[in-house]
Amino acid sequence: MKPPNPAIAIASIMKSRDIPWLREFRARMVTAGAPEIVAAIDERFVQLGEQALRTAVARPLVDMTLAERVREAVRVYEEFLAYKHDGKRIKASRTRAMIERWGEREAVRRTVTNLTMSTGLELLAKYNRLDCAYEQIILDFPEEFDPWLIAKARENLARLPTALDGKARE
Repeated sequence: MKPPNPAIAIASIMKSRDIPWLREFRARMVTAGAPEIVAAIDERFVQLGEQALRTAVARPLVDMTLAERVREAVRVYEEFLAYKHDGKRIKASRTRAMIERWGEREAVRRTVTNLTMSTGLELLAKYNRLDCAYEQIILDFPEEFDPWLIAKARENLARLPTALDGKARE
């Protein structure tokens, strides 16, 4: 099989959302010895995965209680895990167990107390979901937490190298 013109094929690949077709086409292009087209398909898979993740972690349109925010944070974390593991659904079992054992408020307090900085803050910032950072939850519900923890949450968020949306620095 002679590979198609790369310019034409790549233009079609970059417009396609048809994952089964892309997989089949990729297999044919590997066999045909068309590395440029295979690379374009791989790039498109990355783009489609990124789009799917952005949709999955989109911000809900409702105001939430502290408990609802923590549950949303866990849901978003699990979406990040699924993306990292090629779509395989992985439960945040340790986090869920901590919430089950101590409740949302205490799980947030213990997590931020025990970390220098939450892992994933940069990822949450990248996807505009700092509202799911335990540090931001602390700042949004200051009546629920002691002043030392509020200061620690501010410090952790201030360490982020990316530009914050202003809310986190209030």
